[in-house]
Amino acid sequence: MLKHILFAVLLLSLGSSKHEPTQQEICTKLDDSLKKYIEELTYKGNYKYRKYELKTIDFVEVSDNYIDSMKLNSNFQDYKNYRGLLESTIALAQLESSQADSYLEKVGKGFLWDLSKKDARKHLNEARQYKDSLLVIVARDCALKARIVSRKSSQKKYFKTRTFLKATIGNHHRLDTVTYILTKDFRPLSSI
Repeated sequence: MLKHILFAVLLLSLGSSKHEPTQQEICTKLDDSLKKYIEELTYKGNYKYRKYELKTIDFVEVSDNYIDSMKLNSNFQDYKNYRGLLESTIALAQLESSQADSYLEKVGKGFLWDLSKKDARKHLNEARQYKDSLLVIVARDCALKARIVSRKSSQKKYFKTRTFLKATIGNHHRLDTVTYILTKDFRPLSSI
């Protein structure tokens, strides 16, 4: 009877102990997934692709808050870019408008006045589009910050890799250490 109990305990302990993958095993799975991902991207983009080396050097586990923080950084870059476009477009519209006023004073209404007015209106319409884009960016920023604050404890659901890549993609040679983000089931996040 005691033998049966010990045998049952042994079976339960063997069945309940899961094999935790080693760091090297995880790196191998990450590499396999990244190779497939890059091949799919280059195939879809109709680029020639030749991989010489792809090796994950290291990885850390990160949470949704980390991903959202990366999105905030990207969002801030978008904000700076669109704000610069808005400011330069408004400056162009003001220049065109003052040129139209100058033409009106010097020669009256005519071809040059009409052209300057049209250009000024065109730049004002572009400025409105940039302003609308900025409003969307600000709303996205607020939503991301709210999501980060609302998470009490964020589980680490992703791998952030440092991967050495030596490849030729199209006509570009790439020799760099690249960061990728993959889910725990080894699917790369396509955009952040």
